Amino acid sequence: GKAWSDAVALISSNRDAVLAVAGLFFFLPQFALFLLMPEAIGQQQVTVPDGSSPDVMMDALQAQFASQFANFWWVSVLLAVAQWFGMLSLMALMIDQGRPTVRESMGIGGRGLLPYVLAQILVVIGLSLAIGIPLGLLAALGSGVILGIAVLVAIPFMIYVFVKVTLLPAIIAIEGTANPVSAIKRSWSLTKGNSFALFLFLFLLTIAAMIIALLVTLLMTTILAVVGGSVQTIALGFLESAVSAVIAVVLLAAIGAVYQQLAGPGAAEVSETFE
Repeated sequence: GKAWSDAVALISSNRDAVLAVAGLFFFLPQFALFLLMPEAIGQQQVTVPDGSSPDVMMDALQAQFASQFANFWWVSVLLAVAQWFGMLSLMALMIDQGRPTVRESMGIGGRGLLPYVLAQILVVIGLSLAIGIPLGLLAALGSGVILGIAVLVAIPFMIYVFVKVTLLPAIIAIEGTANPVSAIKRSWSLTKGNSFALFLFLFLLTIAAMIIALLVTLLMTTILAVVGGSVQTIALGFLESAVSAVIAVVLLAAIGAVYQQLAGPGAAEVSETFE
């Protein structure tokens, strides 16, 4: 409850600046893609013959996904980089005790971008070694039952690892940790003893955000169906981009509030230890 109230306070106290940064790095890139390259974000229809079996429909979806990835992977990379930049900038803007301006927070985001990307790469490599190789060997052995059990075990482990590194944006942006290994260790240490509570909090928050976003989208889709045509398409793209930006801000504020609780007062002062 305190994390939620603190998150709301973080957004409210910096509302105008938060809206500006969120609009620049979350709303505008997604809305621009929706208008200029809808095929890059899966907005095109999948055509299958009438009466097709579920297998045929699944094959069509897989073919669409493969084609989309092959042609537009670079778009996904650029969008991810923009959002990571924005995420670090927003984190600095909301919880840095130095009260940085929008320009200063973007500078913090720019300096933290490379360490954050490297930290994410290290996490993916670690998971690939710990999970990918064993699952690959089990798949090669051809034992479906054992492979299925291994996958069921691997999923909670992956979730656990992602929860343990949830605080990476705050650590890199606020403590100025430039060493990705140190940032991972710091996040792992701060979440010790609170992993399940943090998972449950973020899980419930994400589910609530998704339900609200779905209801808003369904309502507006029904209303805009009367208009139809390009106006409906543009309005829905605007709405989806705005809702995604709001959800991103709320989740980041929640992570920032959790970081403040776990790191304690004067958390920025410990940055020298981890640089």
